[in-house]
Amino acid sequence: MSNINNMVMTPALIADARVTVKSSFFGLSKKAVFTPTQSPLRLYRFEYNADMGAKIEHMLNSKAEDLEAEVKKTGSLKTDSIGNMRLEAFVSADGEFAALQLFRYNNFQATPVTQPRFFEGEEAKLVASLF
Repeated sequence: MSNINNMVMTPALIADARVTVKSSFFGLSKKAVFTPTQSPLRLYRFEYNADMGAKIEHMLNSKAEDLEAEVKKTGSLKTDSIGNMRLEAFVSADGEFAALQLFRYNNFQATPVTQPRFFEGEEAKLVASLF
């Protein structure tokens, strides 16, 4: 599990009106909540090799009507401890919301490969099943 302060896509998440970020313990700790259901967001950050990263990129760039087929085609996400691709994800505990963004390590920095993609309802549950 990751810390919200260490996630590159946090500014995009905070800008989304469906998400509320609450500070606690003198501002040292932050908690993100999916506002409509008051469900806390779980944070994930995994690394993948280039092949798995390409599958994830294709899935994240797919149209909404093709999402289910793309998730099935992607299959289980196999992490790689020294992969050059990183996926950051925020998934609500109830599975009603998910936000994902893929990055590629380049010159020791994570550069975005995809724009942040936000899912709600059945699409979010489908994407959350990958984790």
